[in-house]
Amino acid sequence: MLRPTREQPTGLAKHLRIDLVQQWFNLSDPMLEDAFHEIDSMRRFPGLELSEDRIPDETTICKFRDQLEAYDSASIPRV
Repeated sequence: MLRPTREQPTGLAKHLRIDLVQQWFNLSDPMLEDAFHEIDSMRRFPGLELSEDRIPDETTICKFRDQLEAYDSASIPRV
């Protein structure tokens, strides 16, 4: 069966999608890493492939979330 082709997200888009999956399913960093290794449907939305991509570990996931939070805090105007 042929699957329709679509552009795979890269870089920032992929990390943002990973963050969304974590929020939607309320997963801790270690649980999300395990889910990406074990559940194909969890890898599909961010565009991760076991054979082609390095699955982000819990430290990478945590660091990206910290960067998002720091950016959000910096962009809020101080009153």
